[in-house]
Amino acid sequence: TDGYGTKVVDLTVGEAPAEVEIKLAPNPGVTLRVVDARDGRLLAASVRVTDMQNRIVYDTPMRFGGSGGETTKIPLEAGTYRAVVMAPGYAAQNIHLTSPGTLTVGMTPGGSIVIQSKRGELRRARLVGADGREYSRGFGNPIFTIDPSPGLTQLDHVAPGVYTLQVLGAGNEVAGAAQVIVAEGQRAVVEI
Repeated sequence: TDGYGTKVVDLTVGEAPAEVEIKLAPNPGVTLRVVDARDGRLLAASVRVTDMQNRIVYDTPMRFGGSGGETTKIPLEAGTYRAVVMAPGYAAQNIHLTSPGTLTVGMTPGGSIVIQSKRGELRRARLVGADGREYSRGFGNPIFTIDPSPGLTQLDHVAPGVYTLQVLGAGNEVAGAAQVIVAEGQRAVVEI
């Protein structure tokens, strides 16, 4: 409903029918503009918003046709949220949103990470940002595979910043780690 936020509630469904009442408060939500940070033009972006319990509360609807950008109105209940903002050819941005509010996100192509494996087997890994959270390069699982030696694994369109590359063991425990600094338009090489 226009003018109201989205609310996520946990329900337990029993055998007997039950009435459920969900109260929504009027709220303008978040107005989000996604622009190219270099020239300010609007970008066609996709946004996934999660609440602080990591429940998805908003996903950009599927669009057909047109490639121009537009301002996005996100219907969110008052509060603080996390979001992943993506646009083709740009580095994903992991941001915080406060509803109600207005936010402009400037995106760039980012940099690349080239991983040289010292081991002969396929391994799983993830990037962890300086804030201690997994860096999501998209809407899927942030865990990726590292090709065995002598292969190279390249991650393109990574937002500039300082990351810890964590190699994961069979139980997702950290089996090895290396710091990597990503700069705009540059390629960072890490051997692990």
